[in-house]
Amino acid sequence: MAGNVMVEAVVLRQFSIANGRKMVVLLTDRYGKISTGMWERTKGKKTRTEVTAPFSHIRARIIARRNSYDLLHAEIVRTHYELGEDVEKYLYASYALELTDRVVSENVPVPEIFRLLSEFLDMLCARSGKYLTLLIAYEIHLLDQMGVRAELSHCVSCGRPDELQWFSVPDGGLLCRACRKKLSEKQQERLIYRVDFGIIRTIEYFMNHNLKTFRNAALKEQTAGKIQEVVRQYLAYHLDIRKLKSEGFLEEEQKNAGRSEHGDYIRKN
Repeated sequence: MAGNVMVEAVVLRQFSIANGRKMVVLLTDRYGKISTGMWERTKGKKTRTEVTAPFSHIRARIIARRNSYDLLHAEIVRTHYELGEDVEKYLYASYALELTDRVVSENVPVPEIFRLLSEFLDMLCARSGKYLTLLIAYEIHLLDQMGVRAELSHCVSCGRPDELQWFSVPDGGLLCRACRKKLSEKQQERLIYRVDFGIIRTIEYFMNHNLKTFRNAALKEQTAGKIQEVVRQYLAYHLDIRKLKSEGFLEEEQKNAGRSEHGDYIRKN
């Protein structure tokens, strides 16, 4: 980034630093994730901190300093205020922001991930339920953009196209019955899940259709739980994403509501 530029961005987080300044972490359309410093000043009826609240889609003027960036001006494109009016929506959105923040490196352009996150937040605001289906779609597309797409068309060990009944997280895809049988007893405990044909085809459908396809889609609770368990383990293994703080809050909310879209639905073998 050179000089004084205008970007569109989603605010990932903000926090206070020394001398009355704040740091705002942005996912921008042109420059990827950047951390920008700003002074808290009044602008009309809103403080700059309110304009740069997490989840907000903003248009911002940034200036590059020698070793840092400053946010000179910001205006709202969309606040996504709906997320603050529903606890469950808020927690799903918080998880998506924290996940994105963790997987994306600073100063690496990721325009497709910026687009994905913007679309996800817009669609989450518009939904009235079954938020996990939309989150799964976002996670699968995020994995694809990070270059760790799973192989679902043939056995990752021998290339066989049939009898694909196991998903190996470490190997990045499906195993046929014969290759699964060859694994040692120790290897058999390494994040290998028994999955049925319907689950495989559902994950493949998510991989091959853009996020907007899932604007109104809703998986059955048990199916969503099965897929999410595999996706979370895949994220943890291939992107080194351990349990996020927001994930714990999300699971707690689901327990308190007397329902859970997560669970040990998949049999480990």
